[in-house]
Amino acid sequence: MAQINLILRDSAPKVFEYLLIKGESIKSEISKNIDKTYSHICKILEVYDNLVTKRKSGRCVYINLNKKGRTIATKIVELQKLLD
Repeated sequence: MAQINLILRDSAPKVFEYLLIKGESIKSEISKNIDKTYSHICKILEVYDNLVTKRKSGRCVYINLNKKGRTIATKIVELQKLLD
C-alpha cells in the first residue's frame, strides 16, 4: 500500500492525469498547471515517450496521450479515488 501511495505522489501520474482531463497541451502549460519545472516535464515525457503522441505546429509541440497512455491514466485516476 505504501508503495502505491509513493508511486501516485510522483510527478508522472500528475502529468498523465492532466493530459487525460485537458487533452492536447504544450509542455509549458503542463508545467505551470501541475507546479513542476519545464525541465522536469520534459524528462517525464522523455521517459514515458511510448505513452504520448506529439504534434508539431510551428514552434510548439503539442502533447497528447495515445491509446495506451489514456488507459494507464484512467487506471491511475481510479487508483487515486480508491485511496482517498
